[in-house]
Amino acid sequence: MKANHSESRSRRRLLQTAVGIGFASIAGCVSNSSDDTNPGEQKWSYNGGFVEFSSPTIVDETVYFGFDHSMALYALDARTGEEEWAFTEPAWRVTTSPTVFEGTVYVGSWDETLYAVDAETGEQEWAFTEPAGQIRSLSAVANGLIYAGSLDGTLHAVDAETGEQEWAFTEPSEGLVSSPTVARGTVYIGSPEGIVHAVDAETGEREWAFTEPSNEVRSSPTVSEGTVYVGSWDGKLYAVDAEAGEQEWVFTELPTEPDILPSSPTVVDETIYIGSGDASLLAVNVETGEQEWAFTEPSEGLVSSPTVAEGIVYVGSSNGGLHAVDAETGEQEWAFTDTTGIAQSSPTVAEGTVYIGSMDGNLYAVDAGIDGSSEDSRIMLGTFGHHDEIATR
Repeated sequence: MKANHSESRSRRRLLQTAVGIGFASIAGCVSNSSDDTNPGEQKWSYNGGFVEFSSPTIVDETVYFGFDHSMALYALDARTGEEEWAFTEPAWRVTTSPTVFEGTVYVGSWDETLYAVDAETGEQEWAFTEPAGQIRSLSAVANGLIYAGSLDGTLHAVDAETGEQEWAFTEPSEGLVSSPTVARGTVYIGSPEGIVHAVDAETGEREWAFTEPSNEVRSSPTVSEGTVYVGSWDGKLYAVDAEAGEQEWVFTELPTEPDILPSSPTVVDETIYIGSGDASLLAVNVETGEQEWAFTEPSEGLVSSPTVAEGIVYVGSSNGGLHAVDAETGEQEWAFTDTTGIAQSSPTVAEGTVYIGSMDGNLYAVDAGIDGSSEDSRIMLGTFGHHDEIATR
Protein backbone atom coordinates (compact mmCIF):
# COMPACT_ATOMS: atom_id res chain seq x y z
CA MET A 1 0.00 0.00 0.00
CA LYS A 2 1.19 3.49 -0.81
CA ALA A 3 2.48 5.39 2.22
CA ASN A 4 0.47 8.40 3.42
CA HIS A 5 2.92 11.24 2.82
CA SER A 6 1.38 13.59 5.36
CA GLU A 7 1.82 10.89 7.99
CA SER A 8 5.34 10.20 6.70
CA ARG A 9 6.31 13.86 6.95
CA SER A 10 4.94 13.99 10.50
CA ARG A 11 7.07 10.96 11.30
CA ARG A 12 10.02 12.71 9.67
CA ARG A 13 9.63 15.78 11.88
CA LEU A 14 9.47 13.57 14.98
CA LEU A 15 12.56 11.67 13.88
CA GLN A 16 14.43 14.85 13.11
CA THR A 17 13.66 16.08 16.62
CA ALA A 18 14.90 12.83 18.13
CA VAL A 19 18.01 12.77 15.95
CA GLY A 20 18.65 16.39 16.77
CA ILE A 21 19.14 15.49 20.41
CA GLY A 22 22.16 13.42 19.45
CA PHE A 23 23.42 15.43 16.52
CA ALA A 24 22.44 19.03 17.27
CA SER A 25 25.97 20.08 18.06
CA ILE A 26 27.54 18.49 14.99
CA ALA A 27 24.95 18.01 12.20
CA GLY A 28 25.65 20.23 9.23
CA CYS A 29 29.13 21.11 10.47
CA VAL A 30 32.28 21.16 8.34
CA SER A 31 35.60 20.13 9.77
CA ASN A 32 38.42 21.53 7.65
CA SER A 33 41.98 20.35 7.49
CA SER A 34 44.93 22.01 5.82
CA ASP A 35 44.86 22.31 2.04
CA ASP A 36 48.44 21.00 2.16
CA THR A 37 47.68 17.30 2.73
CA ASN A 38 49.51 14.06 2.12
CA PRO A 39 48.02 10.90 0.57
CA GLY A 40 45.46 9.39 2.94
CA GLU A 41 45.00 12.57 4.98
CA GLN A 42 41.64 14.25 5.49
CA LYS A 43 40.93 17.43 3.53
CA TRP A 44 37.54 18.06 5.13
CA SER A 45 34.50 16.29 6.56
CA TYR A 46 30.85 17.25 6.67
CA ASN A 47 28.52 15.87 9.34
CA GLY A 48 24.94 15.40 8.15
CA GLY A 49 23.87 12.79 10.69
CA PHE A 50 24.31 9.09 9.79
CA VAL A 51 25.21 7.55 6.43
CA GLU A 52 24.51 3.98 5.42
CA PHE A 53 24.75 3.19 1.72
CA SER A 54 24.59 6.45 -0.24
CA SER A 55 27.71 7.01 -2.33
CA PRO A 56 28.95 10.42 -3.49
CA THR A 57 28.56 11.92 -6.95
CA ILE A 58 30.82 14.83 -7.94
CA VAL A 59 29.86 17.08 -10.85
CA ASP A 60 31.01 20.64 -11.61
CA GLU A 61 32.98 20.82 -8.34
CA THR A 62 29.92 19.95 -6.25
CA VAL A 63 29.44 16.78 -4.20
CA TYR A 64 25.89 15.38 -4.09
CA PHE A 65 25.13 12.97 -1.27
CA GLY A 66 22.23 11.53 0.74
CA PHE A 67 22.13 11.43 4.56
CA ASP A 68 19.89 8.97 6.39
CA HIS A 69 19.05 10.81 9.60
CA SER A 70 18.70 14.17 7.89
CA MET A 71 16.40 12.51 5.33
CA ALA A 72 17.85 14.91 2.81
CA LEU A 73 19.97 15.31 -0.30
CA TYR A 74 22.92 17.67 0.16
CA ALA A 75 25.05 19.62 -2.29
CA LEU A 76 28.50 20.51 -0.93
CA ASP A 77 31.41 22.46 -2.36
CA ALA A 78 33.85 19.72 -3.43
CA ARG A 79 36.90 21.78 -2.44
CA THR A 80 35.82 23.10 0.96
CA GLY A 81 32.91 20.92 2.08
CA GLU A 82 30.72 23.97 2.61
CA GLU A 83 26.99 23.36 2.14
CA GLU A 84 25.52 24.81 -1.07
CA TRP A 85 21.97 23.61 -0.48
CA ALA A 86 19.92 20.87 1.19
CA PHE A 87 16.82 19.27 -0.35
CA THR A 88 14.63 18.22 2.59
CA GLU A 89 11.42 17.15 0.86
CA PRO A 90 11.91 13.38 1.39
CA ALA A 91 9.81 12.03 4.24
CA TRP A 92 12.14 9.15 5.04
CA ARG A 93 15.70 7.93 4.56
CA VAL A 94 17.80 8.77 1.49
CA THR A 95 20.17 5.84 0.90
CA THR A 96 20.38 5.83 -2.90
CA SER A 97 23.37 7.37 -4.60
CA PRO A 98 22.49 10.53 -6.53
CA THR A 99 22.64 10.58 -10.32
CA VAL A 100 23.34 13.91 -12.07
CA PHE A 101 22.42 14.49 -15.71
CA GLU A 102 22.21 17.75 -17.66
CA GLY A 103 21.71 19.96 -14.60
CA THR A 104 19.31 17.70 -12.68
CA VAL A 105 19.98 15.50 -9.65
CA TYR A 106 17.94 12.32 -9.29
CA VAL A 107 17.60 10.54 -5.96
CA GLY A 108 15.27 7.95 -4.45
CA SER A 109 13.95 7.75 -0.91
CA TRP A 110 12.40 5.25 1.48
CA ASP A 111 9.24 7.40 1.25
CA GLU A 112 8.56 5.50 -2.03
CA THR A 113 9.37 8.52 -4.18
CA LEU A 114 11.91 9.31 -6.90
CA TYR A 115 12.87 13.00 -6.92
CA ALA A 116 14.32 15.23 -9.63
CA VAL A 117 16.08 18.30 -8.20
CA ASP A 118 17.71 21.29 -9.89
CA ALA A 119 21.45 20.75 -9.44
CA GLU A 120 22.20 24.46 -9.01
CA THR A 121 19.36 25.61 -6.77
CA GLY A 122 18.17 22.47 -4.96
CA GLU A 123 14.58 23.14 -6.04
CA GLN A 124 12.33 20.18 -6.86
CA GLU A 125 11.56 19.68 -10.55
CA TRP A 126 9.25 16.69 -10.18
CA ALA A 127 8.43 13.73 -7.92
CA PHE A 128 7.56 10.24 -9.15
CA THR A 129 5.27 8.63 -6.57
CA GLU A 130 4.07 5.47 -8.34
CA PRO A 131 6.25 2.92 -6.46
CA ALA A 132 4.56 0.94 -3.69
CA GLY A 133 7.88 0.23 -1.98
CA GLN A 134 10.99 2.03 -0.76
CA ILE A 135 13.41 3.13 -3.49
CA ARG A 136 16.86 1.87 -2.60
CA SER A 137 18.47 1.60 -6.04
CA LEU A 138 18.97 3.97 -8.95
CA SER A 139 20.74 3.96 -12.32
CA ALA A 140 22.40 6.56 -14.46
CA VAL A 141 20.25 8.31 -17.08
CA ALA A 142 20.30 6.49 -20.43
CA ASN A 143 18.32 7.38 -23.56
CA GLY A 144 16.35 9.98 -21.62
CA LEU A 145 15.21 7.49 -18.95
CA ILE A 146 16.24 6.82 -15.36
CA TYR A 147 15.73 3.40 -13.82
CA ALA A 148 14.84 2.76 -10.17
CA GLY A 149 14.31 -0.46 -8.21
CA SER A 150 11.81 -0.53 -5.36
CA LEU A 151 11.04 -2.89 -2.48
CA ASP A 152 7.77 -3.99 -4.07
CA GLY A 153 9.91 -5.91 -6.57
CA THR A 154 9.44 -3.47 -9.46
CA LEU A 155 11.99 -1.96 -11.80
CA HIS A 156 10.66 1.42 -12.99
CA ALA A 157 11.69 3.31 -16.12
CA VAL A 158 10.91 7.01 -15.74
CA ASP A 159 11.20 9.86 -18.24
CA ALA A 160 14.10 11.96 -16.91
CA GLU A 161 12.56 15.22 -18.09
CA THR A 162 8.89 14.80 -17.14
CA GLY A 163 8.87 12.22 -14.33
CA GLU A 164 6.29 10.11 -16.18
CA GLN A 165 6.59 6.32 -16.02
CA GLU A 166 7.51 4.68 -19.33
CA TRP A 167 7.25 1.08 -18.18
CA ALA A 168 7.43 -1.16 -15.10
CA PHE A 169 9.11 -4.58 -14.95
CA THR A 170 7.37 -6.63 -12.23
CA GLU A 171 8.77 -10.16 -12.59
CA PRO A 172 10.96 -10.11 -9.44
CA SER A 173 9.00 -11.51 -6.50
CA GLU A 174 11.07 -9.78 -3.80
CA GLY A 175 12.26 -6.24 -3.15
CA LEU A 176 15.08 -4.79 -5.26
CA VAL A 177 18.14 -3.38 -3.52
CA SER A 178 20.65 -4.13 -6.29
CA SER A 179 21.18 -1.01 -8.36
CA PRO A 180 20.37 -1.31 -12.07
CA THR A 181 23.18 -0.99 -14.59
CA VAL A 182 22.45 0.12 -18.15
CA ALA A 183 24.68 -0.87 -21.06
CA ARG A 184 24.02 -1.06 -24.81
CA GLY A 185 20.25 -0.89 -24.56
CA THR A 186 19.82 -3.37 -21.71
CA VAL A 187 19.17 -2.90 -17.98
CA TYR A 188 20.79 -5.47 -15.69
CA ILE A 189 19.66 -5.91 -12.08
CA GLY A 190 19.98 -8.55 -9.38
CA SER A 191 17.17 -9.76 -7.14
CA PRO A 192 16.95 -11.52 -3.76
CA GLU A 193 15.60 -14.70 -5.39
CA GLY A 194 19.12 -15.29 -6.72
CA ILE A 195 18.38 -14.07 -10.24
CA VAL A 196 20.06 -11.55 -12.52
CA HIS A 197 17.52 -10.01 -14.88
CA ALA A 198 18.32 -8.50 -18.29
CA VAL A 199 15.57 -6.13 -19.45
CA ASP A 200 15.19 -4.20 -22.69
CA ALA A 201 15.90 -0.58 -21.69
CA GLU A 202 13.34 0.83 -24.13
CA THR A 203 10.40 -1.57 -23.74
CA GLY A 204 10.82 -3.21 -20.33
CA GLU A 205 10.58 -6.70 -21.85
CA ARG A 206 12.75 -9.40 -20.31
CA GLU A 207 15.67 -10.48 -22.49
CA TRP A 208 16.94 -13.22 -20.21
CA ALA A 209 17.18 -14.36 -16.58
CA PHE A 210 20.35 -15.87 -15.10
CA THR A 211 19.35 -18.26 -12.32
CA GLU A 212 22.60 -20.01 -11.34
CA PRO A 213 23.15 -18.18 -7.98
CA SER A 214 21.88 -20.21 -5.02
CA ASN A 215 21.44 -17.20 -2.74
CA GLU A 216 20.50 -13.52 -2.93
CA VAL A 217 21.96 -11.18 -5.54
CA ARG A 218 22.18 -7.85 -3.71
CA SER A 219 25.38 -6.97 -5.52
CA SER A 220 24.90 -4.55 -8.41
CA PRO A 221 26.06 -5.89 -11.78
CA THR A 222 28.78 -4.24 -13.81
CA VAL A 223 29.31 -4.68 -17.54
CA SER A 224 32.54 -4.64 -19.53
CA GLU A 225 33.37 -5.80 -23.07
CA GLY A 226 30.16 -7.81 -23.49
CA THR A 227 30.25 -9.56 -20.11
CA VAL A 228 28.16 -8.98 -16.98
CA TYR A 229 29.94 -9.50 -13.66
CA VAL A 230 27.99 -9.89 -10.44
CA GLY A 231 28.51 -11.29 -6.95
CA SER A 232 26.06 -13.29 -4.86
CA TRP A 233 25.49 -14.17 -1.24
CA ASP A 234 26.32 -17.74 -2.26
CA GLY A 235 29.95 -16.59 -2.18
CA LYS A 236 30.47 -16.74 -5.93
CA LEU A 237 31.43 -14.16 -8.55
CA TYR A 238 29.75 -14.84 -11.89
CA ALA A 239 30.74 -13.84 -15.40
CA VAL A 240 27.72 -13.91 -17.74
CA ASP A 241 27.46 -13.24 -21.45
CA ALA A 242 25.65 -9.89 -21.68
CA GLU A 243 23.71 -10.81 -24.80
CA ALA A 244 22.84 -14.45 -24.22
CA GLY A 245 22.72 -14.69 -20.43
CA GLU A 246 24.97 -17.77 -20.45
CA GLN A 247 27.60 -18.32 -17.75
CA GLU A 248 31.18 -17.80 -18.92
CA TRP A 249 32.89 -18.71 -15.66
CA VAL A 250 32.36 -18.66 -11.90
CA PHE A 251 34.86 -17.74 -9.17
CA THR A 252 34.34 -19.72 -5.95
CA GLU A 253 37.57 -19.40 -3.99
CA LEU A 254 36.91 -16.98 -1.14
CA PRO A 255 39.78 -17.22 1.36
CA THR A 256 37.75 -17.62 4.58
CA GLU A 257 34.27 -17.40 6.10
CA PRO A 258 31.79 -15.75 5.82
CA ASP A 259 31.72 -16.65 2.16
CA ILE A 260 29.38 -14.01 0.77
CA LEU A 261 29.91 -11.24 -1.78
CA PRO A 262 27.84 -8.22 -0.67
CA SER A 263 30.11 -5.77 -2.52
CA SER A 264 29.55 -4.87 -6.16
CA PRO A 265 32.32 -5.55 -8.70
CA THR A 266 34.11 -3.07 -10.89
CA VAL A 267 36.41 -3.62 -13.88
CA VAL A 268 39.51 -1.87 -15.18
CA ASP A 269 41.42 -3.28 -18.14
CA GLU A 270 41.72 -7.05 -17.53
CA THR A 271 40.88 -7.19 -13.83
CA ILE A 272 37.73 -7.30 -11.70
CA TYR A 273 37.87 -5.90 -8.18
CA ILE A 274 35.31 -6.88 -5.53
CA GLY A 275 35.03 -6.92 -1.74
CA SER A 276 33.93 -9.97 0.22
CA GLY A 277 32.25 -10.74 3.52
CA ASP A 278 35.47 -12.31 4.81
CA ALA A 279 37.14 -8.86 4.73
CA SER A 280 39.14 -9.50 1.55
CA LEU A 281 39.51 -7.25 -1.47
CA LEU A 282 39.88 -9.58 -4.44
CA ALA A 283 41.42 -9.06 -7.87
CA VAL A 284 40.18 -11.58 -10.45
CA ASN A 285 41.17 -11.94 -14.11
CA VAL A 286 38.28 -11.07 -16.46
CA GLU A 287 39.10 -13.77 -19.02
CA THR A 288 39.86 -16.76 -16.82
CA GLY A 289 38.14 -16.04 -13.50
CA GLU A 290 41.43 -16.80 -11.73
CA GLN A 291 42.42 -14.83 -8.63
CA GLU A 292 45.32 -12.42 -9.15
CA TRP A 293 45.66 -11.32 -5.54
CA ALA A 294 43.74 -10.90 -2.27
CA PHE A 295 44.17 -7.93 0.06
CA THR A 296 43.32 -9.11 3.57
CA GLU A 297 44.33 -6.17 5.74
CA PRO A 298 40.76 -5.07 6.75
CA SER A 299 39.50 -6.69 9.95
CA GLU A 300 35.80 -6.72 8.97
CA GLY A 301 33.79 -7.43 5.84
CA LEU A 302 33.75 -5.26 2.73
CA VAL A 303 30.25 -4.12 1.74
CA SER A 304 31.65 -0.99 0.11
CA SER A 305 32.37 -1.40 -3.58
CA PRO A 306 35.81 -0.50 -4.94
CA THR A 307 36.77 2.25 -7.34
CA VAL A 308 40.01 2.53 -9.32
CA ALA A 309 42.00 5.60 -10.34
CA GLU A 310 45.53 5.79 -11.79
CA GLY A 311 46.46 2.29 -10.72
CA ILE A 312 45.10 2.49 -7.17
CA VAL A 313 42.04 0.66 -5.81
CA TYR A 314 40.06 2.48 -3.12
CA VAL A 315 37.58 0.66 -0.88
CA GLY A 316 35.88 1.20 2.47
CA SER A 317 35.78 -1.49 5.15
CA SER A 318 33.21 -2.32 7.78
CA ASN A 319 35.61 -1.39 10.56
CA GLY A 320 35.43 2.20 9.29
CA GLY A 321 38.64 2.40 7.29
CA LEU A 322 39.31 3.59 3.76
CA HIS A 323 42.08 1.62 2.05
CA ALA A 324 44.19 2.51 -0.98
CA VAL A 325 45.71 -0.56 -2.62
CA ASP A 326 48.07 -0.97 -5.56
CA ALA A 327 45.90 -2.35 -8.39
CA GLU A 328 48.69 -4.52 -9.80
CA THR A 329 50.21 -6.01 -6.65
CA GLY A 330 47.51 -5.79 -3.98
CA GLU A 331 49.89 -4.02 -1.61
CA GLN A 332 48.45 -1.28 0.61
CA GLU A 333 49.49 2.26 -0.28
CA TRP A 334 47.81 3.92 2.73
CA ALA A 335 44.79 3.65 5.02
CA PHE A 336 42.53 6.41 6.36
CA THR A 337 41.26 5.35 9.78
CA ASP A 338 40.01 8.63 11.28
CA THR A 339 36.41 7.42 11.16
CA THR A 340 34.45 5.51 13.78
CA GLY A 341 31.60 4.35 11.55
CA ILE A 342 31.08 1.45 9.22
CA ALA A 343 31.94 2.37 5.63
CA GLN A 344 29.21 0.76 3.53
CA SER A 345 29.22 3.81 1.28
CA SER A 346 31.35 3.31 -1.83
CA PRO A 347 34.12 5.79 -2.69
CA THR A 348 34.34 8.09 -5.71
CA VAL A 349 37.60 9.76 -6.76
CA ALA A 350 37.44 13.14 -8.50
CA GLU A 351 40.46 15.27 -9.37
CA GLY A 352 42.75 13.88 -6.72
CA THR A 353 40.26 13.60 -3.86
CA VAL A 354 38.45 10.46 -2.71
CA TYR A 355 35.00 11.01 -1.21
CA ILE A 356 33.25 8.45 1.02
CA GLY A 357 30.49 8.39 3.61
CA SER A 358 30.58 6.78 7.04
CA MET A 359 28.03 5.68 9.61
CA ASP A 360 29.66 8.07 12.08
CA GLY A 361 27.59 10.70 10.24
CA ASN A 362 30.33 12.19 8.10
CA LEU A 363 31.10 12.54 4.43
CA TYR A 364 34.90 12.57 4.15
CA ALA A 365 37.15 14.14 1.53
CA VAL A 366 40.58 12.49 1.61
CA ASP A 367 43.75 13.17 -0.36
CA ALA A 368 43.82 10.35 -2.94
CA GLY A 369 47.55 10.60 -3.58
CA ILE A 370 46.96 11.06 -7.33
CA ASP A 371 45.72 13.85 -9.59
CA GLY A 372 43.04 11.98 -11.54
CA SER A 373 39.53 10.56 -11.14
CA SER A 374 37.81 7.17 -10.98
CA GLU A 375 38.05 5.27 -14.25
CA ASP A 376 36.47 1.91 -13.47
CA SER A 377 33.29 0.38 -14.93
CA ARG A 378 31.10 1.02 -11.86
CA ILE A 379 31.74 4.75 -11.92
CA MET A 380 31.73 5.08 -15.71
CA LEU A 381 28.35 3.32 -15.93
CA GLY A 382 27.02 5.44 -13.06
CA THR A 383 25.74 2.39 -11.19
CA PHE A 384 26.06 4.24 -7.89
CA GLY A 385 28.18 7.34 -7.58
CA HIS A 386 29.93 8.99 -10.51
CA HIS A 387 31.76 12.13 -11.62
CA ASP A 388 31.57 14.71 -14.43
CA GLU A 389 32.33 12.40 -17.32
CA ILE A 390 28.88 10.75 -17.48
CA ALA A 391 26.82 13.78 -16.39
CA THR A 392 26.17 15.05 -19.92
CA ARG A 393 26.54 12.01 -22.16
